[in-house]
Amino acid sequence: VSLTLAGAFMLGVLVLSRLMPALSQQWKFGVTLAFVVFVGGGGLLLMLSPATSRIIRRFIDRNFYANRYDYRREWERVNSSLVHTARIEELARQIEFLVCGVFEADRIALHLRGDDGDLVRLLGPEGVAPRVPAGHPLLRHLAKRQLPVVFHDIEHDLDLLPLIVESHDTIQALDAAVCAPLAVGDDVIGLLWVSRKRADEDWTYEDVEFLASLSRHVASTLWFSRQTELLVESRQLESLNRLSSFVLHDIKNQ
Repeated sequence: VSLTLAGAFMLGVLVLSRLMPALSQQWKFGVTLAFVVFVGGGGLLLMLSPATSRIIRRFIDRNFYANRYDYRREWERVNSSLVHTARIEELARQIEFLVCGVFEADRIALHLRGDDGDLVRLLGPEGVAPRVPAGHPLLRHLAKRQLPVVFHDIEHDLDLLPLIVESHDTIQALDAAVCAPLAVGDDVIGLLWVSRKRADEDWTYEDVEFLASLSRHVASTLWFSRQTELLVESRQLESLNRLSSFVLHDIKNQ
């Protein structure tokens, strides 16, 4: 909030510095009073509305800060780090190495949809929830918005507080700072949890945007690997059934 207020104040001062010299004394007093009321009202609005605070801070992050990432280099790093033909457990470890390297995080956790529709833990330390029910508030919220949630940004928002409360064990076990949906199309097939950064920096809007794009790529890679494993298992089962039928037929004919 303080960063948002500072940005709005600096912008207002810049506008006033250009406008004030051209005004009469009476107009200067009126404009100054209006500016004080605007800043005071804005500060009150930000304190009362966490959603407004997030929107303004996102605007400042996007328009007043230089890009942190060299996106061409980072996407080359993503493509070279993930081996699509790897087993899903090995792929999960590759994802952890990649995400921790890109965002300077200590660790991650992964949940992936199981046969019953619930999300099952694929990777994560002890204490991370082994299952996330299909009706979990955080999962419903991510499925609707299709964007990562930064827990620090919503901890004072009463409407979104249940997302943190219902995920308390996982957040605490991982020291999670953000959770991103793993979506294939509009279908959320998993969750990617990322811990706080090693330097204890806040997650910026640029971080969140890049994580949103990266999580979609991760989701496609994981889902492809899962479907490949299911297909291989299905073909192995079919081959086993054929072999069994052949052996039984051969035994009957003896």
